[in-house]
Amino acid sequence: MSHLEIVERVRNRIRALFLEAGVAEDEIRETILVRGGHYCGRRFIAGECQAVWFVEEDQIKFTSSAGRIVTQPGLDTPIRRSAA
Repeated sequence: MSHLEIVERVRNRIRALFLEAGVAEDEIRETILVRGGHYCGRRFIAGECQAVWFVEEDQIKFTSSAGRIVTQPGLDTPIRRSAA
């Protein structure tokens, strides 16, 4: 699978998390994360909600406006929820 296909799958997962939290799709903003000059992931923000996809760890961390953290350890793994 190409990087573009992977990024699109990540976007779809994150979009679903935001929609579940009541955020309108057109509010979601995406930025590329760079650390030490190297691409390391993407951050998605809308209102008080935030999601970060860490490429190397293949992990998505979503924080809702209520402070609840949802961690998804991989693109094909069911979402695991933990208390904030």
